Amino acid sequence: MLTGAGYRTVVGSIDIPALRLPPDANASALHAVSAWVGIDGGAACPHALLQVGVDMYLSKGATQYWAWFGWWPNSPTYLSDFAMRAGDTVSLNVSAHSLTSATLSLLNTRTGQLDRASMAAVDEAALLCGSHAEWIVEDFWAGHGVPLADFGAITFSGTRFVTDTGVKGGLERARVTGVRERKGAVPVIACRARGVEVVGCEYRWPENSSDVVY
Repeated sequence: MLTGAGYRTVVGSIDIPALRLPPDANASALHAVSAWVGIDGGAACPHALLQVGVDMYLSKGATQYWAWFGWWPNSPTYLSDFAMRAGDTVSLNVSAHSLTSATLSLLNTRTGQLDRASMAAVDEAALLCGSHAEWIVEDFWAGHGVPLADFGAITFSGTRFVTDTGVKGGLERARVTGVRERKGAVPVIACRARGVEVVGCEYRWPENSSDVVY
């Protein structure tokens, strides 16, 4: 996450991973992980979040990938016709034209499929601030009893931002952290920046994570 002012465009490409069950997992239970790019939603602007990403599900040996976009606090919109598979590279783009309107897009570089949508803030309480730029791998349903899938690794490449004054950059000042499933635990998702345009996130089985770097 970058914290500053005036973020208007955030882009990045993700490599879609194959999913596996964690060790000793219940094979009949749904497992999931999500990867997305966004603007806002952090401590300086918690009331609004512009996002575009991919949710990944593993259930009884079958994997499903769902592209989506959203302007929180509204529910996300899922794109049932956006096809992808493990090994594909999907480019994600969120561009806020103002604090009240935005365009979001996803491109599968293997198939050439491009989906684009325009959005507007639902009301004044959901106005963007332009305070945060984000590239996230998320254990997104942990609080609802959906365990994290073993995704191996998800890499964001081409991680760039543009501000409302035309300033461009990457991860030079980004804060990179791990995801913990409970306070004080070791991270189950560990991320590391590799230069200014690449950040890699790895799944770490909690019982074997004492050497995690994040």
